[in-house]
Amino acid sequence: MLLRNVNVAILSMCFMGGHVGVFAQSAQTLPSTIPLFPLQEVMLFPHVHRPLHIFEPRYREMLAEALEGDRIIGMVMLRPGHEADYFGRPPIYSIGCAGVIADVEELPDGRYNVVLHGFSKFRVKSEDQSCAYRWAEVEAIPETLSDSDREALRRHRPRLLEALSSLSPGSPP
Repeated sequence: MLLRNVNVAILSMCFMGGHVGVFAQSAQTLPSTIPLFPLQEVMLFPHVHRPLHIFEPRYREMLAEALEGDRIIGMVMLRPGHEADYFGRPPIYSIGCAGVIADVEELPDGRYNVVLHGFSKFRVKSEDQSCAYRWAEVEAIPETLSDSDREALRRHRPRLLEALSSLSPGSPP
């Protein structure tokens, strides 16, 4: 499913209408401070939906508070060696993606199934460590393509489409 989401995101962002365009800007605004949800080897990308299962108490609290507010959560990846401090403040990468909660199912035992819709890359400027889960001051990283990026995408478009098609047999070209 992730591969299919990445394929769709790549195609929709880069090849709209058969030509390379500038990435669309989201209507969602990135707040200056957001809760962080760090995971190992799981990423969120702008314009892509990411299903998540929230089960740890601290992240259940984070989700409940996000649902009462602007519904925004930032996802970041854990750095290698995070296991030593997993239940504390394990090291994270400073680049992440903010998502808005698009769908949520609260389970009888308090766990959640959630779908986040990514809308903005961000850089962590600083962290607030005063609550059970992480909060960070963030700054948006705009999605732009340089002229050389556009030209490279034009040149490689046929090969990229072929590679994407081979990874998702049966998907439309």
